[in-house]
This record gives sequence, structure tokens and C-alpha cells, in this order.
Amino acid sequence: MNKKIIIGIVITLFLAIGLTYAWWTWNSTTNTDVSLTIDGININYEAGSDITNIKLLPVTSKEKGVEDNIAIKKDITVSSNTNVYMDLNMSLELFPDGLKHESLKWEIYKDNTLVNSGNLGSSNQGDVVKLLSSEKVTTVESIYTLYIWIDGNVDNPDTMQNQNFKFVLNANATDAMPLDTSGANAPKLVENMIPVMYNGEAWVKADSTNTNSTYKWYAYQEKQWGNAVLVSSTNRSTYLNAAAGTVISESDVLAYYVWIPRYKYKVFNVAKTMGTDSYNAKTTGIDIVFEEGTSSTGEIKCNNYSFAAASSSATNETCSGTNGQYYTHPAFTFGDTELTGIWVGKFEVSGSTTQIKTVPNVSSLRSQTVSDFYSAIKSMQNSGNVYGLSSDTNRVDSHMLKNLEWGAVAYLTHSNYGRCSNGTCEEVTINNSSSYITGNAGNAVSDGYASGITLAYNQNKKQTSVSGGSEITPSITNDATYPWVLNDGVYSSGNSKVKSSTSTLTYSFNLSNKGAIVLDYSVSSENNYDKLIIKVDNTTVVSGISGTSRGTSESSLKYDNLVYSLEAGSHTVTISYSKDSSGDTGLDKAYIKNVKVLNNPNITEIEEPGGQLASSTGNIYGIYDLSGGAFEYVMGNMSSGSGSYTYNPKNAGSNFSYSTETAKYIDTYAYGTSNTTQTAYNRARLGDATGEVMLTASSIGAWNGDYAGFFNSSNPWLRRGGYYNDGSYAGVFYFLRFNGASSSNYSARAALLAL
Repeated sequence: MNKKIIIGIVITLFLAIGLTYAWWTWNSTTNTDVSLTIDGININYEAGSDITNIKLLPVTSKEKGVEDNIAIKKDITVSSNTNVYMDLNMSLELFPDGLKHESLKWEIYKDNTLVNSGNLGSSNQGDVVKLLSSEKVTTVESIYTLYIWIDGNVDNPDTMQNQNFKFVLNANATDAMPLDTSGANAPKLVENMIPVMYNGEAWVKADSTNTNSTYKWYAYQEKQWGNAVLVSSTNRSTYLNAAAGTVISESDVLAYYVWIPRYKYKVFNVAKTMGTDSYNAKTTGIDIVFEEGTSSTGEIKCNNYSFAAASSSATNETCSGTNGQYYTHPAFTFGDTELTGIWVGKFEVSGSTTQIKTVPNVSSLRSQTVSDFYSAIKSMQNSGNVYGLSSDTNRVDSHMLKNLEWGAVAYLTHSNYGRCSNGTCEEVTINNSSSYITGNAGNAVSDGYASGITLAYNQNKKQTSVSGGSEITPSITNDATYPWVLNDGVYSSGNSKVKSSTSTLTYSFNLSNKGAIVLDYSVSSENNYDKLIIKVDNTTVVSGISGTSRGTSESSLKYDNLVYSLEAGSHTVTISYSKDSSGDTGLDKAYIKNVKVLNNPNITEIEEPGGQLASSTGNIYGIYDLSGGAFEYVMGNMSSGSGSYTYNPKNAGSNFSYSTETAKYIDTYAYGTSNTTQTAYNRARLGDATGEVMLTASSIGAWNGDYAGFFNSSNPWLRRGGYYNDGSYAGVFYFLRFNGASSSNYSARAALLAL
């Protein structure tokens, strides 16, 4: 439209301070210092005159809009030991639909530093917009400046003209620090869902109001994501009516869920161009801001078409905006409904297609087609179901996880609320169970596979440290055919590039007292096939590690440390590097250094997180099986041809059919013939953790070296996470095409919505 058209919006601003159920209207014509008692605490709240009959026009900067200064400090009569926290809200008392546009923006600054920002594009009359949350108030006066303006740098619709706008600022304060200060929406329970927390030994009922620190339900700033369970009817009523702290028996639990609150994220690769990362999000973490209620405050907007242009290189969405701006994650839009958050299954599904479970320490449900998984998870809310779920889909919705929902989990995982802290991020440890045991964790991020359980989801890992003792010299037996090579104190295996070979180094020694062997080890090899194995007296202590995650240069190789305590007597330690019949990757060697055998040392065993490192948070409150375990089918499908989207089931079975009613259960993608090129990833969608996180066109070109490959016509579905034998190629950014058929190593995940 013509930017010269004057848009006149009359704003009326009243300032008020509120305490629980009481409100004071403050109409001042001068700067007045008002002292009120709020929850027993005196604070001083000082603001300028009421803003009335101000006309807003499209402007080029916020300073040309409405500006109001608010001064806040703790009264000097309040004890210096009393902490005070304040919320500041903007109540939209008059807000016509014509003003609902993202160009109507607000920002609030504290002493000239931006604290929060947003727009009113998705707001409605009667809404309360949270400007500040749990702001600490001290005896030093802080000046908060609120700006409201119409951004004239974008097109402003004619509907914004000649409208009246009225809002009231409300402040409230407390001396109790909120348990969650992240700004995340509170988890929204569905009927018969029970909030839980872990007390160190068992899951117990959490305080649903999240005000009792003993039974804290969630605190996202501490990486404690909200958890809840569905239980069998046996003790359901007892649990629902029980006090916080009541133990929830694992035998009663049918499904564990984790709450993913609505958020926007700072976009780092809006064009999905390989190798682009505008603010080093891969290394330091994705910048995530939780949104209040169902507000959509991100500046970036995408048209997520359910059709594609008649070209194999067409994108299936068009996004406005630039890198560094925020995007409300699209997983929080379900059809026409905006969500405050999503419940995601804590583990891969297990049980049977007639009774789905989401529980730990069992073999996942596999060997089902995509539509079988979809149907089984949908049936969890059938009339008379065992979970106590309502069958009213206007209130509750159970469905198979979609590709964008996986992306929402992946991005929250790769943030300061998940596996990133202090500017660095760590990967989720692989579930390396060849028995597909849910919640299992390997001993390392890309540990080799093992049958059964390596570390259970709630199991700590014992770390042994030694000091003192006398060092003894072991007898060393080198491999006769492929001897290990000693160079500058480092042994390297001698069978590099030799197919179907093994190079073994053996240490033998006798201990007169309790003792230990200590060494550092590393490997650079073909992932999953050429492996380092360490055994102590025929007990495998390092289980087939492989891959290039530790490096491809001897000068910068990363080493792991092994400390293994032993009883008195004779012992043998064998270190082997075994190669399969084809393929050489990396340095194609295993490495050993700093080997010490200690007699009668001081041995200390400490417990540290083990199984929990396979979760999205690095603690028990996260989501498991995101790396390894079974491949996970997600509801994401590529069109069978160019033009309008046409559902392509391929081998997915007949239990899902695409229609206007079911479109909200599947993320649709444009047709294309390429699957590992830039052209392929142009068809990705912002937020789905595919095209945005590609570094190169390599099959292991995703972040963290995870495996990657987009849809093609023969394989119109995606699998996520990798499986137990994928080693360093598995991870939250793993995605690869498949045909939707039943397979013995494919599972799925459930999602649950409170509508």
C-alpha cells in the first residue's frame, strides 16, 4: 500500500498496580512516586502521565512512536535480605481486529538494554500481554522504557486506519522467586494426566501449581522439562486425588510424556543454504525464546503451502524475513489451532498396536507400516481406552509425531534449555541397544552396539579414579602378523587398509594387592565396521567403538580415558582393532597411550550421569531415544508429483488417508527428484531440522556429522534419529528417506495435545 496514507490509531494508556484480586487505577498528570504494599512488600512505582489521544502513524523507528518511562525500585523499608520479583503486563481493553498485524510492535528496555519485544499481530481484545516476567526489583531504581509503534518499513494494511486502541499496564510483585523463570507456558494437562517429578529414587506426583519447591514440576531454566504420566485404571483415582510427593508406581504407568512449550527461535539459515549458520548456532546453541500463551511474536512468516509448483526444484514454502530474526516454531500450529505447547512421548512407542505404551526398559514396538503406527497411536483415545483419555478430539488429540514436531524437540534440545551451556553444546548419547530397549544409553555419544541394556535411562555411571600405589611393568605381547607401532609413547594398530584383519596388543601382569589398569584410547575408522575393542580378562570394557568423531589427524585426535579396578591376581588386557571386508575411513587405526598398571592404589568410585546423557536435557527430565535405538518414522510425506500436493503412501499401508480433516496430522513436502543436493534441501521447511542444518551435500553433512538424505519418489517418508548401530551418524539431526513399509528396526513416537 501507499506508505503516505496516514494511519490514525488513538491509544489510551492507563497505569495501574495490582495485587492478586485488588486493582488500583492511577491517573496522574505528573510524575508521581506511588508507594504500595504488594504481597507484604513495599515497592515504589513511578510513571509518566497517562497517554491519551495519541495518533500513531507508520514510522521508520520505534523512537517516533509512543514512548513511556516507568521507574521501579524496592522501598528502603524493605529488608535487604528480601528478594522482590515483578511482572509487568499489558491488558488490551480495546483492540479491534483491524489492528491485528505484525507491524504493530512493542519493545521494553531496562536502563537502555532491550529486555523483551513482540508484536500484536495475533492478539485479541481482552488478551494480557506479558512485558516483563519475574524481574528482580532492588533498592536501586531501574528505568523501564516501553515503546509501541507501527513499523513503516513493511506494508501496513488499510484495515489499521481509523481504529481506537486502549490498554492498561498492570504490575504485580512477590517475594517468592518463581520456580520457573524461563517464561515457558505451564504444561497443560489433559484429563487424567498426572504431573510427576523424580525424587532421586522414584517418580512422584509433582505440585501441579509449581509453587512447592520440594515437589517442583518444571523449571526450564534448570533444564527440568515438565513430565506427566497416564496410568492404568487400577490406582488412577488414588493418584489423581493424592498429595504431591506420592510415589507413582512404574507398574501403573502406561505412558510418559514431556512438555515442549511454545517458542520462537532465532533463525540462522532462512534460505536453507548448505553451510550457512548466521550466528554460530551449531556451536553455541539455538537462541530460543518462549512465547506467552498462543502469541506468535516472531518476525519471520512462512506460507506453508500444501502444494508445489510444477517444477522439481520448487520450494514448498516461502518465507519472509532474514537471518537473525525470530520465527514462531510451526509445530505449535495444529491445523487452525494455535498451541501453548505439545506433549511428546518420552520414549519410543512399545507395547502393541492394540495397546500402545511409552515406557522405559522394554523393547520398542517395530515391524509396522507408517499408517499402522499412525492408527495405533490415534486409537489411544478411542472410546473406552485404558489411558483415561477423552475421545473428544476437540479437547484432546493423540497422534503420531510429525516431522516438524521432531524439529521442535531437536531445536529445544540444541539450546540452553537442553544440551547447550556456556556457549558450547554436547550431543545426545546414542541408545546402542541391539535389543531396542527404550531409554538405554551407551557409555559414549557414539558407542558401539551392545545387546540388552548398557545403562538404563535413570542409571548413574560409576566413574573410577585412582591415586598413589606402585606402578608395575606389564608383559607386552604384540601381534605377530599386524604388530602395533610405538611412536612417541603412542601405540597405533598395524593393520590399516588391510581388509578382514585384526591387530591385537596384549598386556599381562600380576597384582599382589587390589589394583587398576589406566589408559587412554582413541580410534579413527569406518563407522560401525572397523572397531576398537578392549577386554579385561575376557570382559569387554570398551565395546566396539568406531567412526571419525574423535578426529582424522593424529596431532588433534581426542582420547577417552579408561580406569578399571582389579582384584589381586593375574590379569590379561587385550586391545584389538578389527576391520571388515571393505571400506577404509579416517586414519583407519586405533590408538593407545599412557598405559599404567598400579598395585595397591587408592581407588575412588564416584557416580555421575550415565543413562541420563541419552536424554534431550542430559538429565532424567528430557526425552530419550532421539539418537539410536530404532529408526523413528515421522509423519512427513513428499508429494507423488509436481503441482498440487498429492499424498504418496508408497508402502505405508492404508490406515491413513489424506483429506482436509487429516491434513493436520502430516507435514507435506513438494515433489523433487534430487535428495542430497541444494535443490533437494530447498524443499525443506523452516523448523524441521533438515535443510537448515545441512553443512555439505555429503550423506553425513548434517550438524554433528549426522546422516542426511531427503525424500525421493521411491521413498516419500522420513525416518529420524538413526538406529543402535549408526554410531556417530545417529543423532537428533539424522534424517533419511524410506518407503513407509514395515521393518524390524523401525519404530515411532507419540504426541498428545491439550486443545
